Amino acid sequence: MDKRLVVSAACATRCPSCTGCHPDAREATLDQARALHDVSDLFLGGGDATRWPHLATLLAENAARLDPQRIWIEGPAAAFTPEVLASLASGKAHGIRVLIEGVGEKMTRLMRVGDGEKVIALAESLGLVTEVRLAVRPKTFPIVVPLARRLRPRRVWLEIIRQDWSGPAVTMPVEPIDQTMLTSPNVEFAAHRLSHTGYLPPCVLAKTWSVRSGAWRATLGDRPTPNRALPICDECALNRRCQWNDVGALSDEARAEAKPIANLRERRRATELPVPEIIVKRRPETEVVCVTPWTTIEIVDPDGKARQCCSTWTTGDRGVVLGSSMLDVWNGPGYQQARRTMASAALGDLCMPICSRLHDRKFEERRFKIQSGSDVFVKNQILLADEIAQRKEVLEALPLRLAICPSTYCNYNCIMCDHGRSPRRDLPESIWEELPRFLPTLQSLTLLGGEPLANPHTWQFLRSFDVEKYPDASLDLVTNGSLLTEHALKHIQKCALGDVIISFNAGTAEAYERVQRGIALEQVLKNVDALIRFRESRPWWFGITLSFVIQPAAAHTMIAFGEIAHARNLRIRLMALNPENHEGLDFYEDPEEVARILEHVDRFVAWVTAVRPEWLPEVLAARTAILGEAASRVARPAALVPLRRSASDPRPVGN
Repeated sequence: MDKRLVVSAACATRCPSCTGCHPDAREATLDQARALHDVSDLFLGGGDATRWPHLATLLAENAARLDPQRIWIEGPAAAFTPEVLASLASGKAHGIRVLIEGVGEKMTRLMRVGDGEKVIALAESLGLVTEVRLAVRPKTFPIVVPLARRLRPRRVWLEIIRQDWSGPAVTMPVEPIDQTMLTSPNVEFAAHRLSHTGYLPPCVLAKTWSVRSGAWRATLGDRPTPNRALPICDECALNRRCQWNDVGALSDEARAEAKPIANLRERRRATELPVPEIIVKRRPETEVVCVTPWTTIEIVDPDGKARQCCSTWTTGDRGVVLGSSMLDVWNGPGYQQARRTMASAALGDLCMPICSRLHDRKFEERRFKIQSGSDVFVKNQILLADEIAQRKEVLEALPLRLAICPSTYCNYNCIMCDHGRSPRRDLPESIWEELPRFLPTLQSLTLLGGEPLANPHTWQFLRSFDVEKYPDASLDLVTNGSLLTEHALKHIQKCALGDVIISFNAGTAEAYERVQRGIALEQVLKNVDALIRFRESRPWWFGITLSFVIQPAAAHTMIAFGEIAHARNLRIRLMALNPENHEGLDFYEDPEEVARILEHVDRFVAWVTAVRPEWLPEVLAARTAILGEAASRVARPAALVPLRRSASDPRPVGN
């Protein structure tokens, strides 16, 4: 959760874009800022937040906390002098959001503004994270695309002021703005200073909305009454979220061509709150890198073995459900040992180096949040957060995530998986009977395989799932997608889907046939498109992710894979090949083959940086996992050259 607090209403010198500031606004006090200690990201805004007299005090107090929040400082480029940036870095500020109004020495001199690109370079050299608010006018609008390209993968918040420094306000050109947003994936519309103007609404930019609905995330909020800015607002699914009312920004033609948004497509559960401070203070100095021993049960082994995460990422198991209940295993000796090991940070006895979560730290304790929902759902999370903080080994809280593999049967015969070549083995039917005990407090139930949709018990469960009885549990599927036909989707109308992960593992039809060895890629793509249409018809949005295991047989098709996901605005999941359960695919002991695979990964890194920068952490984590596994096999791992950020920044990435 983040919060913006106006601490400096205006700058010392008026900017060309000062129409977005409010010089008459009341500036926040130090106590008001202190009261927001529980938000994860606190943006001190304005105006020029570097001028706030209490800034040094707040930063010092935050740095002394056990769990400091991320404090961002907003200001125009000219305010971030080398001295100011050095002071912010030494004060442990997290980052800056710099206002850029012009580029290049000539333009910035004529406009009498600072050079934001130089500010960013210096800030990042000091360890500060950077974001950009780009304020442009009709005459400066052409700088958006080239500047956004140079700033990738940094986020750029776009604020359009529809008049030059003299003269009347003009309408905004729809087509150029649509094209700018489509070609600049790191650009989003800003609403930090003004939420009702400075951008065009989704109903006008239909192309961008269909591909990048997230570009408006900062502009949408809850309205007390429906929006009435345009006649079509009554028909629009966004009319209680859309804040835009700058009707003068549209030409008559643009107003006539505006089309209402048919579906809001949000997650059913979107609110997250930080762990209460009283619990945070109980955490010892030794950090928990991954909370899964306290949050997760995965039963994906045909012998009923339970683990806290992916079987290929963990050492050993936590117990066996055959002959025991899941609840017995949850607090049995295996889970107690895992919690003890994770608390001691001696991860070698629990985690494999191939695990991506050791590198991207997605599940570290500091990132644990409390999701809103029913009383029993929220109370279980708070209890669990407290038990993690105390490093308890026997828990009163129930798991938040449960994954089960009903059967090893799969209608595919993938080269990196043995399910398609081994005898079928099913978990006992008692697993399904136990589920109602866990569902009220689950964040997610994941069904995987084998192919889970080839199991009749899975379909019976999906058809009967009562979203009214279990409003907080989302159902996630890991599937090859072959059975997600348009006809089959009609049987899961009442399911509260959370994420559907489709194992793709290739980017071309040829590679798909060689790796997956199932139905043709063309048919799976038809099913993916049917799933997207199904999502658009639903009252609530759910995630669709294409998954790719990095291996010699398909590594060269990663960019083509990325293009498939990008064209449909889907997410991706990248995983390093597990050396088990393969057909001679283990490449980790061959330095030349590792280097070849990394070369393909690095090409994908470059493509992602340019096209979908939000995917970068996922890709870099998988790359680091490959290096980690190779380093455990190769006598001289130093021969593996780490990826470099750029010629001007020689620091290795992902290590």
